[in-house]
Amino acid sequence: MPVSGHLSDATGRYTIEYLILDEAKRKGLAYSEQILTDVRTGRTFHTRIPSSGDSSVYGSDVVAVPEEDGGLTVLAAVGSTLVEARAEPVGSGHFHSIEGNGAPSPDKRFLARAGSGRLAVLDISRGRQRSVRLPEPVAGRSADWEVTWTADSRRLVLWDRRGGLYWSYVAADLGSRRLVLRSALPGFGSVQGVVGIGGSEIAVVSDNARLARIDAADGKVTTRPFSIHQGRRDEETLDELFTGSQLAARPGHPGQAAVVTSRGSGRGEILLWDLRGPRLVDELRGAPVSSLDHALTDGLYNASLAFDPSGTHLAVVNADSQVRVWDLSSGKQSTRGIPWTTDDKLVGLAPDGHIVILRDRQLHFIGPGGGGNDFSVPALPGFAHVAGNRLIVDSGAVRQSFDLRPEAQFRALCHAAGRDYTAAERKLLLNGTPDEPPCS
Repeated sequence: MPVSGHLSDATGRYTIEYLILDEAKRKGLAYSEQILTDVRTGRTFHTRIPSSGDSSVYGSDVVAVPEEDGGLTVLAAVGSTLVEARAEPVGSGHFHSIEGNGAPSPDKRFLARAGSGRLAVLDISRGRQRSVRLPEPVAGRSADWEVTWTADSRRLVLWDRRGGLYWSYVAADLGSRRLVLRSALPGFGSVQGVVGIGGSEIAVVSDNARLARIDAADGKVTTRPFSIHQGRRDEETLDELFTGSQLAARPGHPGQAAVVTSRGSGRGEILLWDLRGPRLVDELRGAPVSSLDHALTDGLYNASLAFDPSGTHLAVVNADSQVRVWDLSSGKQSTRGIPWTTDDKLVGLAPDGHIVILRDRQLHFIGPGGGGNDFSVPALPGFAHVAGNRLIVDSGAVRQSFDLRPEAQFRALCHAAGRDYTAAERKLLLNGTPDEPPCS
């Protein structure tokens, strides 16, 4: 768990909130994420300071130096080294509670969280937070809220695996009248997954292997519930009592989603449906799919399925503790897998084919087929997701965005250093680093 605290820098002008990665359980470099607030103006900044061995950097070791252009430079004594770090301005808003499940909006502008009796939306600038108290669940039962954005980022759908669909909220005005979805799918069964598949429409999958499509703006059922397996009846297994269906929207293909049912997971069966027909687009059969309990994902990560941003490749966690990638254009699955543990979380599939996994509080980037150019970076508790060419990491207090394109990364590194790499530094760079100066 992160260590959090509030101190002041050596000048006394800036308060510092520390979000420190737990070094005792990590290997390699460790960092202290710091949020600095100017007590005179209220402006807030974020920086990252490396640690030295078992020592961390605290207030008396930090001096915040305001720049003429309004920026901030942080000087920190790390062991016997003086470190100069750039601090970036951020908003002062953050979630009042870290409890509950969260989800980023498809347009990357907002983060929503449902928990502690409230639904809250925070913009990425941390300048504004909106929230509303949640009504009590039906019949006084407790609810483990899940929140799903519609694809147009205009609505939030609140649901629970035991109670089903509940309400649809206007994201820009949570206090306006919410739309009741409780009666939209009578007799549908336990809801196992909800994803936005285009505009204000959502796809919903049940525990008894049925799919439906609903418009979250008006509550109308646009595709009536139908059997995912098209009437095929297989003998029920004991495993189905402990697993559920999984659903993933296909980027760049409105109306489409990949689904794995508890029954189909053992057969390695992934069905790609276009719910606007409905029409079965493709049926993928490979190694059995891991029937991960969705609770293990904390509501923030994909359980066993993750598309790349173009929707042409699909990463799948298989039951043999391997992650493999399907090429949907050829219908072929990679023969070589990437090792997987039950504590891993599938973040996404980068445009260049790297699989992004959260493991031991590190974000691991593993090359296609598991060969070469693998690396990892420390990550704050919270969630991360791949959005187009960017990796978004959000702790609720700090949001970071990283460009995944190699050419952009090289430019950023050169800009930060203000010079080309030395010969010694180049030996530490990944394969494929350009020989010429990364910026000109």
